[in-house]
Amino acid sequence: SVGNSSYYTLSGSSMAVAAASGGAILLTEYYGRLFTNQNMRASTIKGLMIHAADDLDATGPDYRTGWGLINIAGACEHLRRHAAFPELGLLREDSLSSTNTIDSFCFTWTNSGPIRVTLCWTDPAGIPLTGLDNPAPRLVNDLDLRIIDPLGSTNFPYILDPVNPTNAATTGNNMIDNVEQVRIDSPVAGGSYVVTVAATGAILGSEQHYSLLVGGVALLPLIRHIPLENTLDAAGPYTVEADVTSFYGLQTNSPVVLWNTTGSAGVFTTNLMTHVTNNTYRAGLPGMPHGTDVYYCFVAGTSNGLVSTSPAGAPSELYSFKVVDNVSLQVNGSPVAAGVVQPDYGATFWPSGNVVHASAELYDTPVNGHRHRCKGWMGLGNVPAMGSSNSISFRITTFAALTWRWVDQYAIAQTSTLAGLIDTQTWWNAASSGTTVTAPPIVVAASTNYCFTEWRLDGIRIYDGSGISIN
Repeated sequence: SVGNSSYYTLSGSSMAVAAASGGAILLTEYYGRLFTNQNMRASTIKGLMIHAADDLDATGPDYRTGWGLINIAGACEHLRRHAAFPELGLLREDSLSSTNTIDSFCFTWTNSGPIRVTLCWTDPAGIPLTGLDNPAPRLVNDLDLRIIDPLGSTNFPYILDPVNPTNAATTGNNMIDNVEQVRIDSPVAGGSYVVTVAATGAILGSEQHYSLLVGGVALLPLIRHIPLENTLDAAGPYTVEADVTSFYGLQTNSPVVLWNTTGSAGVFTTNLMTHVTNNTYRAGLPGMPHGTDVYYCFVAGTSNGLVSTSPAGAPSELYSFKVVDNVSLQVNGSPVAAGVVQPDYGATFWPSGNVVHASAELYDTPVNGHRHRCKGWMGLGNVPAMGSSNSISFRITTFAALTWRWVDQYAIAQTSTLAGLIDTQTWWNAASSGTTVTAPPIVVAASTNYCFTEWRLDGIRIYDGSGISIN
């Protein structure tokens, strides 16, 4: 023994198995912290360790060093990024079947570093062979990985030549392994890459699950914006705000808002947005005469050259608002103006073309056992003629009237001389029939028998004030 204060180096498969197993356990534990009550597939653990490995010797896999040196820190970082940005698809667990034999998805390159995609699946057990070193392919379910670049070129996975095991890996159609990896060292900038996972031949069993690890995927700047509504204000300025998030950091003079009054996709005035707080940016557009349509969009670029727009289809697709005259909305109540309503009772004025979200509380505040319940609305102008809900949204372009309809309700409160046995309150529409609860004929409480004798309404004995009580 070398003691407890020294390190000793050993190499071999016995040590490699211990290191790989320990690394897999650490990955499993870390995954559980990131994704509560979820477990990785075996193919995900295997694929992740291969995907994050540091290549040794010649580029790609080889018969001497396999996929390279396990990098648990890199694998954990891949999981962390997947948890933080699941929309990137850095880790996908999916399946193919006899009715779904191909999956595909698109991504944008980060503009730096290689693209690497690793496919791994747990193949069903095959038929046992006799003899040794039979090189015939033994895959039961053969899945194929391809990446099509923005120029339309197809990139194939690594393959090895078992006849010439010292040769470096090439690329082509892999029919032997249940792990495939495509690596693009010099990606084409701009445009989308398409990843496909397809089954060659029939799928044995109901489905074949697979795991896909993707590296080199760009997270485009995320722009969130609530579009401006029509306005009465001709003086301006019109404040536009956007929440812009970038994983890589924004480039200088970004983000910007592009605007015009023609709706053209080609000619814009550009206003640089000012950072306000956190991820919020703001700019002001100048006032415009009544009747003017204002069109705008946002553009944000990252420090590594990635660009996104909002709307996503800009400049062909644009946000817009109009400087308009106002129109009147009259809000009434029938038979009374009860409860709290939005907009309030009376006349309010709105920019023509805006959407009005109107609502009324379902019940107003009870007073001495009496309240009002909203049973719907009636409308004129842009307000639909009638409805039974306590909310309505409509676009107002001309004079409109909204009348909230109310019905009287009264409470039936029921109690018992044996406190707590019966203690209810129910509400009933005026002129409707109410229903009482049923009193038990005999109750035992505190070792005492209680027998039902009568019931009273507002202090008067019922049913006739003198006859025998009826339950």
